[in-house]
Amino acid sequence: MSQKTDNNKSEKEFDYGGGELVFNGIIRTDVHRDDPEQLRDQILDNLSEFTPGVPGSEGSGRIDLDLESHAEANNLPSELKEIASNLLSIEYRYEHYPNETIEVVEYDDDGEATHTEAFPRKTHSVFAYWDYPGTIFVQGAKTRVEEVAPKINSSLGEDVGFNYHEFDEEFLLWLVIRDKHSLDLNTRLDIVELSASEITGGNPEDFGRDAEVDNSDDIGQSLPIQAGILKDMDFSMLEGDFSINGYRVNSKIYSDGRVRLYANRDLGEVSKLERALISLLFLSELIDEYEQWSNLSVDKKYPHPRYFKELHDEANKQGANYDFDFTSLVHRYADLRDENPSDYEFEFEIYEPEDNNE
Repeated sequence: MSQKTDNNKSEKEFDYGGGELVFNGIIRTDVHRDDPEQLRDQILDNLSEFTPGVPGSEGSGRIDLDLESHAEANNLPSELKEIASNLLSIEYRYEHYPNETIEVVEYDDDGEATHTEAFPRKTHSVFAYWDYPGTIFVQGAKTRVEEVAPKINSSLGEDVGFNYHEFDEEFLLWLVIRDKHSLDLNTRLDIVELSASEITGGNPEDFGRDAEVDNSDDIGQSLPIQAGILKDMDFSMLEGDFSINGYRVNSKIYSDGRVRLYANRDLGEVSKLERALISLLFLSELIDEYEQWSNLSVDKKYPHPRYFKELHDEANKQGANYDFDFTSLVHRYADLRDENPSDYEFEFEIYEPEDNNE
């Protein structure tokens, strides 16, 4: 659907500011209408257009981005035109003025200074891309997203359910295992390599509360990550290179729902319009991948506990000498898979050796 333009926006080059694209909000939406397409045409009317304000009456509102027209005007590849046409895209702009005036100094052509008192205006923007009707990707600084997202939610009223998305830690582990064994994902998304990770939730007395690995060729072979998995810690972040429709992107995926895409790889030497659309293509596919994972049967969704035995043995072959017990981990995954751990034909009750000096 083509969107209306505002302030001659379509005549200007698309610009979101900065280089990287940081999405500090992914919002799952559920349209409660029998005519969702008709609602789509009404959505923008529920958000007032941006008009500049004055001190004491700050301006705020939407500016329609019309990415579809931008993509057509720049003759972008068909897959980018398609993602642009599927999005309801707005810039939500708002102003801040100081509470008190500050002195402003201006110089004329002769170098003479003029001192005046003024309220200098600061404008901030958040970009919202609605892959209608299921997901809104909100790009901007975390504090700004937290300020703007509730306003968007309020404008949609009762017609649209509004829930902040998070990535289950089990999904991030699933990605690590798929990469480790070179297994395909369920969508057009491919993992090229996973190079960094953070895991949290450990016992600081025997391992440390957090573990982080950067610049690894294979985080699945990283001893700190292997130890964290065997200690039943949670993945809080994965970073790596992914491929979608031939585009290679470098991204960090956080379990709390944030996603950061870096201006390198195939996002490096392209326009900001292409960078945004490739990133949104990636995000759309990532959400699809997550949904498909969520709907898998439990025996495919969660790793067989044998995986942890193999991981334990592999770590010890690398000289780690992990002798701690991971029985509770095996039992937890057996429960997730609706299986009986007594049926497993491998040893998993491994304990620390006795101290002969006692």
